[in-house]
Order: sequence, then structure tokens, then C-alpha cells
Amino acid sequence: MYLTIAVSTVEENLDRALEIFDEDFVENNNLDLLIVCQGSFSENSLEVVNGINIYYQCERGLSKSRNLAIEKSKGKYIWFLDDDVFLSKEFVFRFVAEEKYDQDLIFGRIKCSNADLMYKKYTKKRLKRHDMLRVSSIEIVVKKDFITERDIKFDLNLGLGATFPSGEENVFLLDCYNHSPVVTDLSDVIVYHPCFEKKRTPKKLWAINGYPESKRIIATKLGGPFGVAYLLKTTYKALKNNVSFKYLKKMFMHKAR
Repeated sequence: MYLTIAVSTVEENLDRALEIFDEDFVENNNLDLLIVCQGSFSENSLEVVNGINIYYQCERGLSKSRNLAIEKSKGKYIWFLDDDVFLSKEFVFRFVAEEKYDQDLIFGRIKCSNADLMYKKYTKKRLKRHDMLRVSSIEIVVKKDFITERDIKFDLNLGLGATFPSGEENVFLLDCYNHSPVVTDLSDVIVYHPCFEKKRTPKKLWAINGYPESKRIIATKLGGPFGVAYLLKTTYKALKNNVSFKYLKKMFMHKAR
């Protein structure tokens, strides 16, 4: 198989995750369709529903979900997704039909699913190390052999459900970049995601336990002048959005390992 599409979800959202894949996806032999569903299960198990492999995981944490997806994937490439997206069929079927890619990291673009807008600004290609901070997890298509041969995984301390609830994709990509990957940044819209979510306002994000500290972890991972620049830029943006000083203090005081 050429591409594993791996969706991370939780028990109450499983039906929505299944809706991502229609019959066209299921019938394509070049696609490996995989859902990791976390919840209050007595044990880890596998169920196949309409050609989709559902791995039930009794542990919580987005990074744990992503790592299980890496372990169970069968495709040359893995695409990490959340359960609230819509896929670009045009991209998916062209990607697997052409089988022309051999890069280690492939990035696409996100468009709003509820407005005729791009999800974020795309001003330049994301090819350098510090550009890895501008990539969202659902934009990442990675060659499986590249990460498994180098034992690159998602940090279990980062991501939703972990001690520090963000930054897991940034640290994952920085770990990849330390091994000199071949990177391509496509101009294609590959996935659609809801925009204008009130829960994602900066003030609400910074108030989440562990969120300020996750920013310090990313800065430490960047290291050197890039790490300092990241902290300064993050501070400026936070102050511009009236984020409380107490959260910035948490970021600066945290001792990242």
C-alpha cells in the first residue's frame, strides 16, 4: 500500500471519524485506512469495519494515538489526521495513483471547511528547520521507513491528553529535521478543517494547563538564537492578544529537559 490515512479519535467521536472515509476510499487498494480510537475500554483491540481498521486503545493521549498509528500502518507514507476534517479526494487519489513521491516529509495545505478561506497564511515554502513550527499535524505526510529506521516518535509528554497539551507535531518534525530529511511543501489543498472556533482564541489556549510550558519546550528544542527568537515572538504575540503575564511567567520559568 502507498498511503496510510491515520485518524486519531475518541470513543464519543468514532462515528464522525468513520464518516471521513466513504466507499471510494475503502475500495482503493493503494490506501490503508486506520482509526485509533481511545476510550474507556477494558483492553486494546482491533475491529475491522467496512474495510477500515479500528484500533481501540484504552490509554489516553494524542501522541500515544499517533505512535500506535505508526506501529500499525502498512503504507509507504503515513498521513496523520484528526476526526473533524474532510479530505481532498482529488489530492488523495492523485497522490496514490501517481506514486511519484520519494521525499521523506511532504506538507500540504489546509482550507476552511466552513468558509471559502485558507485555514492560515501560506507566505513561503516551509523547508528550513525553523519552518517546522509553521506546520500543523494534519498537513504532515511522512515516509514510514524514514521515521521507523531512526526511531522517531511523538513525545508522550506533549499533545492533547498529555502533561503539555500542544507542540507534539513541532517537536516531531524537529526530530525528523535533525536527520536531514528530503522535504517538499506542496501548494495543494489536501484537507479541510473548521475555522473560527471560539475555543481556539489565544487567551483560552494560554489558560490551558501546560500550554505555556509547551512553548518553552519547543524553544528549547529549537535551541540557540532560533529558540530565543521563538520565545520573543511568542511573547510579543501573547501580549498583543492580552494574555496574562502569569502565563508568560510559566513559559519562562519552566525548565525543559
